[in-house]
Amino acid sequence: MITRHTTAPILAALGVFLASPAVGQQQPEVGRAILQRDQQSAEFALRLQQSQQAAELQRIRPEDSSLRQEMESLHLQQRQRLDELNARQLLDAQTSGGRASPINPQPASSPGHVREQAAAERHQALDRAERELNQQLREAREAKDAKDAAERPRWGPTLERWQ
Repeated sequence: MITRHTTAPILAALGVFLASPAVGQQQPEVGRAILQRDQQSAEFALRLQQSQQAAELQRIRPEDSSLRQEMESLHLQQRQRLDELNARQLLDAQTSGGRASPINPQPASSPGHVREQAAAERHQALDRAERELNQQLREAREAKDAKDAAERPRWGPTLERWQ
């Protein structure tokens, strides 16, 4: 029968087991898997954002194929930058293992620190991509508004149509 007095030694033994080297060797693999999941989430978020922006552009300027091609080119560049960032982060996580790396001269205090730093880098990359595309959409909206204003009939004070 297990009582309150026997559970304390069991918990202590379990703590010693979890702190053993065999369990510690799994930490880099777990950290790498978590990093890959975070990267997949960031890639999905970027693709979702890009598809929403492409739909918005199609709604605003459906006839402008050059602007659409420019946006697709920008989307491709952003995905390539994110892929490069992800590859660099995986390489850093693999090679450093908590040690100092050329990119990060300070040793990582924990796998959580590495994950937070990688997430911050991806967040900055996604923010930059969002700013670039929002600027492009803003310019497209302004051009559409200017075109609509030019095509809209204008009436004078005597209700005569101005040319």
